[in-house]
Amino acid sequence: MNLITEVSIDGADGYNFEIDKEVNYLKVYISGEFAAEHADQRFFLQINELSSGYNSFIVMDGHAHLGEWDGRGFYLGRNGWFLDGCMSAEYTIAAKGLDFKRTGHGMSTFVNSNDTILGCHANGFVTSQNQINNVRFFYTGGIFKGHLSYYLM
Repeated sequence: MNLITEVSIDGADGYNFEIDKEVNYLKVYISGEFAAEHADQRFFLQINELSSGYNSFIVMDGHAHLGEWDGRGFYLGRNGWFLDGCMSAEYTIAAKGLDFKRTGHGMSTFVNSNDTILGCHANGFVTSQNQINNVRFFYTGGIFKGHLSYYLM
């Protein structure tokens, strides 16, 4: 793996990253703390400025067992019970695919302020006819402070 960049986020709405190299696989690592602001917040990755059209889901285990779909991006996971907490995630996006399908898979862990845990297995795809040239990490609300690392493979 070749490290492209590491960034710190301190309360911003997310982070956009431009890629100027050909990508076969993109690996993203995320870790940090979040203030949920009394809501369940969801965390995503988007490529090529596509904000819809994703077929993405998570399967959760830990103190809750359920699955959820979301089409706003590659769905990484979420906190629970409207609680603040910390999280870590690892996600891989395959840039080459049949019919321009960009597939993704990964895992995340959310530890809430009351010491409950949600472990998320995440999968998804989106159709994009362009090479991956932009990646956006974002979340639905609250405040996130943490680190992102992007690697090309």
